[in-house]
Amino acid sequence: MTNIDYYNHNECEKIDADCINAYATHYLNPENDCELILETSWGKVPVDLTPAVKCGETCTELMLWPDDCAEPTMLKYIGECATYCIDGDDLSRIISLTKLKDVDQDDTVANGDTLIYDNGEWKYFDLQSFIDATGDTIHNLQNVITNLTNRIQALEVTLQRPDGIPTTSRVVWGNDINLYGDQTNTDDHTHGFFTHSINTNVTNDLYFS
Repeated sequence: MTNIDYYNHNECEKIDADCINAYATHYLNPENDCELILETSWGKVPVDLTPAVKCGETCTELMLWPDDCAEPTMLKYIGECATYCIDGDDLSRIISLTKLKDVDQDDTVANGDTLIYDNGEWKYFDLQSFIDATGDTIHNLQNVITNLTNRIQALEVTLQRPDGIPTTSRVVWGNDINLYGDQTNTDDHTHGFFTHSINTNVTNDLYFS
């Protein structure tokens, strides 16, 4: 038995395209980027691109790796074709320290600067100037210490206790003579003012009894 579709089908010779005054174009719907408009001489036909786009979507994943430890060392990229890993050391080589989120972005870094943590943010600190100023201060203090050392050495010479005098003796000013106080009149040299050894008699030494 002949299919009825055969009787409804009528082949005819197609008109050559060069003989038809027609046009065809296409463009995205300005109100919907997911819709393609096919425009011809016979009108416009919208074509929804969403199914085709979804069909062509890639299945990728990016994660910190290893994901089973507290300190991952790389980024792991899983694509449809292969899996790649970017080592943290390699990644850090393209990251600018001055652009990090918790670094002050209102100032510019200069030679000799370092970062100092201040109230939740890393800020620039002129370490070189601080070092230079500290060096100058230390140099000045060294000069002061040298002066003090020289003066102390001079005082040690001046305050050197003559031989034989009591250790409880106090410093007095004199011109190389001793002044003795001897109530016993026994030539006792243990009390008085001393500028030289009590074992040596010097002209103009004084005795009081």
